Amino acid sequence: MKLLTRLWNTNPLSVIGAAVAVQVIAVQAGYWPVSLLLTMILVMELGYLQNTAYGLQSRSANRNSNAYHLIAAVASNFTFFWSLRLLKHNDITLVLLAPYMFATILGTLHGNSTSIRIEKALHISMGDPKGQPQLMRLWPTILALFIVVSVQVWRFPSDALRWHLPFVGAVANPLLKSWLGQTGTIVSFIVAISLLDSFTQSFLRLARSTDSYAFHAFAVVVQLTASLAKMAILLNLNVDWSLFFPTTTGSVMGSILGANFGRRVATHIGAMFDAHVCATKDEEKAWQASQRAKEAANLIPWPTQQIAILSGGLIIQLALVVWGLAGLTSSLALVFFSAWQSLSFTMKSRAGQRDHQQYLAWTSVFSNGVWYLTLNQLARGSVRWEKAMPFIVGGAIGSLVGQLLSMRAERMLGAVMDEKPGLAAKV
Repeated sequence: MKLLTRLWNTNPLSVIGAAVAVQVIAVQAGYWPVSLLLTMILVMELGYLQNTAYGLQSRSANRNSNAYHLIAAVASNFTFFWSLRLLKHNDITLVLLAPYMFATILGTLHGNSTSIRIEKALHISMGDPKGQPQLMRLWPTILALFIVVSVQVWRFPSDALRWHLPFVGAVANPLLKSWLGQTGTIVSFIVAISLLDSFTQSFLRLARSTDSYAFHAFAVVVQLTASLAKMAILLNLNVDWSLFFPTTTGSVMGSILGANFGRRVATHIGAMFDAHVCATKDEEKAWQASQRAKEAANLIPWPTQQIAILSGGLIIQLALVVWGLAGLTSSLALVFFSAWQSLSFTMKSRAGQRDHQQYLAWTSVFSNGVWYLTLNQLARGSVRWEKAMPFIVGGAIGSLVGQLLSMRAERMLGAVMDEKPGLAAKV
């Protein structure tokens, strides 16, 4: 226990920073080219900005300001696109893992603390913004973004598309194939996929911060499917800059819509954020009108039913392996990394919504590092359809287990939403 306590109290940045220092010394000693050092610096800069912006977007999606959410979403999408492009063009090599982790952990911590200061300064809090005054109202904002998308589709330069979507070449019908190959159709498809990915991500971000396994299971399966489709487009097409504006506009629309509708769904089903943290009689009395909250205060069960249903997808993948349509080793590796990534990412996402910086720091170590390793697995040999099932099933199960571990850790640490210890936050 003393060893674990000492490890917990150690700043993870010092450990990873030491690994980065060794790499810098190796470059100076001539073991690695100087160009690698320059790439490391750029990866660290973008990784820091990416996770700082994502920290702002992650919290803003669960807060009641559309304007704050929109600005954070644009910044997050820009830095993510640029960072992904840089990693893809450097073959997502494992040499860049330590620099990427160091910068992203630092960015996560700074993004979280910066977001808390912004929320306090602007009096932004948890809750449904419906009926509250807004600098940017929901539907006028969506209409403005839709006009921006329409202009992009209309004015998109045809010579910028030096590629075609993977499925276009497989279409037999000549009229359908011609329509799918048009620039406007391709751009519209990219916008739609980006919108769906971001919309479901906003739903998932809210769902995994609550205590509802059913809400979480539905949201994570839909989101992972949309995320894989978007990642397939970006990685298979080398993250071309011509994709930036369509993906960003669609992502921002989806993020704002998902955040607003996600809060309403959570309110409708009675999902809560901090009921599981309640441990004393006084806290239970504060929520004695809610039997579900009282049960959650005493027991945090396993998501057994949801995991059992999701595991059925692995049987389908095993059949593909037997028929020679998928590899056993690659399937198992992807299930492992996807589950680990989602587990750690769920814990990091929940930690970013709460008030415990050391907890956030350690969850960031696993989240950012495993995301890099999972991306490395997906990018090998391009993102193909046979990778879908292990990625989605592994990710969904890992995310649910991450929710379970998070709720138990939050109770032990007393980490709650909006820095209000002792009160179970209701959606």
